[in-house]
Amino acid sequence: DPHNMLQFQRWRRKKKGGKKERKSYVKGKVIDGRHELYTLSIAVMLGVRTSIARTNTIISASDGPGKKMLSPQDFMAEEKYEFAPKGSPTTPPHKLSHTFKFKDYAPVAFAYLRRMFGVNEFDFLLSVCGNANF
Repeated sequence: DPHNMLQFQRWRRKKKGGKKERKSYVKGKVIDGRHELYTLSIAVMLGVRTSIARTNTIISASDGPGKKMLSPQDFMAEEKYEFAPKGSPTTPPHKLSHTFKFKDYAPVAFAYLRRMFGVNEFDFLLSVCGNANF
């Protein structure tokens, strides 16, 4: 569950050295519940979290002595998700009032690229999705 992964990462950081003051590099407007793009931003964050969590489980299952090599089909793959407010077996429930769709392009290929370049999934999710609980 991506939400639990983020909670664990926050807990681990607090345990290491407490909360450190960070300089904010955020520019522009804050998107809150009244902003016109609030629904879109929440939908994208849910989609990214779900996609990365599912892709990590796929890759973790294939890690081992015979690691899977990427194929041309991995770069052309598309994963489609439908997020109903009550959730589904593959998607979490959410507080938005409607069902929305999310399409992920080449999820396994991008996951391998992140790992190849040493990008930590937890930090990536935190930088893209923030620490919002929705």
